[in-house]
Amino acid sequence: MKFGGLAGCEVNAIFGQRRRVWVEGKGEKAIYLRTEDDDVVIFAEKPLTPYSVSVRNNWEKLKNILHDGLEGAVENSTLLFKNGVGVELTSRRGCEKIIPSETLDKKALRLAYNIYLTIASLSSFDEAVKNGVQAVRSRCITDLARRVIGIGPGLTPSGDDFVSGVLLAHRLCNISVDAKPFVERAMVYSRWPSWKMMEHAHHGCTFLPVYRLAEALSNREDPVGPLADALRIGASTGLSTVAGFLETLMILT
Repeated sequence: MKFGGLAGCEVNAIFGQRRRVWVEGKGEKAIYLRTEDDDVVIFAEKPLTPYSVSVRNNWEKLKNILHDGLEGAVENSTLLFKNGVGVELTSRRGCEKIIPSETLDKKALRLAYNIYLTIASLSSFDEAVKNGVQAVRSRCITDLARRVIGIGPGLTPSGDDFVSGVLLAHRLCNISVDAKPFVERAMVYSRWPSWKMMEHAHHGCTFLPVYRLAEALSNREDPVGPLADALRIGASTGLSTVAGFLETLMILT
């Protein structure tokens, strides 16, 4: 049984040739594939990240067929699982890496930040995000790893998502930051795929709505739509990532 999948710009590089993978986890909206060197590829219905595969109308079928621990390997641009299921990978465009920007639209950034603050005031930040916001506003980035990583709800803890937002902001502003302390702490105190997604954030890979928000801030476009979509990612991932991203941009710019 073979299905088609639209692969993000990082997928082929992650899989390589004949690299062994397996299903590490399943959720209502995503299936997480783990490679033998601990990288991550996500199966989802719609385009999600540069390291995801959109399977569109085949999502419900694949979700029922692929089970935890099921192994597979990539052969000639097709991911073949041991139960006979194949996913033919076709490259797609639309969710690329965030490109560093020389100048950001400060008016658009202020608008996005004020909307985020309004929504945040109506939500209840967990302890990890509260600590993260405090650290960023106090310019204590070096203390961020100890205060937030591995803390909070979700497959990717909210504190980890906040750190990914911080790394993305540095990427957008073309300001170097060492991600190694964050990733190393997450490998000990958090869980996969969270620390691997931090690595991807460090070189500009993130969820499509966050990418579009970054594009809007770079290109003097209306940020409201992408911001609203970004805030809806997962149960806590969207708000936590946006918090780290916008709080850091306000400091860096």
